[in-house]
Amino acid sequence: MVKQKKQLIIMLAVLIVAAAAFFALSKIPDEEDESTDSESYTLNDFAADEVTGLVITHSGETLTLEKDGEEWKCVEYSGTDIDEDSVKSLLERILPVTSENKIENVTDFAQYGLDNSTFKVELKSGENNGCTIEIGDYNEITSDYYCMVTEMDAASVFTLESSFVSALDITIDDITAAEEESGTTDASE
Repeated sequence: MVKQKKQLIIMLAVLIVAAAAFFALSKIPDEEDESTDSESYTLNDFAADEVTGLVITHSGETLTLEKDGEEWKCVEYSGTDIDEDSVKSLLERILPVTSENKIENVTDFAQYGLDNSTFKVELKSGENNGCTIEIGDYNEITSDYYCMVTEMDAASVFTLESSFVSALDITIDDITAAEEESGTTDASE
């Protein structure tokens, strides 16, 4: 009987140690979990203040912005006063351009809406740096758009968050400086 009690106490002690070890190990993150964190792909790493040109083409309409010294000018609306803060804010919202997904070895770009994309963005920085992003179909399941970058691997498609595309859905009215109201009053009163 004494021998059975000893065996029972030893088995109970082993069970308690095993349970404590299991509990402690379950709190340590798996290496596999860390390695499956989504990789991010940099499509363009320009800083907002480095950009010297921005061309947005959407549904056949083009908006070309060029930096002339410290001022932004619109090629299509040459007499329009561009609000510098609006352009800076736009660039800060879209840069740097990154993607969480990359689809490699693509042969049929039509399935992503990239065979004849209606939305294109060109970013320029300096004389020789540029990036052209063609944006294709919207994926309702992931809430992302498909895109390709012409300066990168020609057989890869990336995804862009819908916030990137909606930020670029602008018109000249969105970036035009508000006219200042004159502070003069009628002297005849």
